[in-house]
Amino acid sequence: MLNARIITIAIGVMLMLSINLIGSAEITEDTVAAAWLFDGDAKDVSGNGFDGEVKGGKFVKGQIGDALELNGSDEWVEIPKRIGEFEELTFAHWVKSTGREGAWRVFFNVNGWKAGDIHYQMHPNNKVEFSIHSNPGGNDTFATYMLAGDQMDKWVHIATAYSAKEKKIRFYVKANLISKTIGVGIRVSLIPLGLVTGINQDSGKDS
Repeated sequence: MLNARIITIAIGVMLMLSINLIGSAEITEDTVAAAWLFDGDAKDVSGNGFDGEVKGGKFVKGQIGDALELNGSDEWVEIPKRIGEFEELTFAHWVKSTGREGAWRVFFNVNGWKAGDIHYQMHPNNKVEFSIHSNPGGNDTFATYMLAGDQMDKWVHIATAYSAKEKKIRFYVKANLISKTIGVGIRVSLIPLGLVTGINQDSGKDS
């Protein structure tokens, strides 16, 4: 039985370039910027060298292979190496949330909050939020999907595709397009990336 403080487990995290997940888009080596399986470590299996540093947590049985279990307060994974700046990218990951319903739950955050920085997380309204500082269409974009109620304590696959070229963000849950928005368009940065953390953000996110 999981400790009540455990709030986020993640597996199969992949950061892809120029993939919008519509139809049968092919994922190839040259479109994968980084991938972390959390199968006993936080190595980047893409071969691009963006290995993570595990700051607490433990490896447990996951949806596929191992998963990383975090305590929701002071455990996370840090990617110290600069990943880069992008006009298009997709985050795809498995997640299981067992607590902090109605509070911040982080998927991926840049360690900072300046123009182009991304904060990708569950908002206290329980919706998936993709925030880009200084985005022309507004900083915060929300999916219609809510990770709350009967969606807690279950594995769910979530993907978010961002395109400055198309000026769109698309949200997918269980491979289904659930919502999209227009009006985005700033180049985004991942320098560095704070990855898959359940850390308490009550005072950690600028607005």
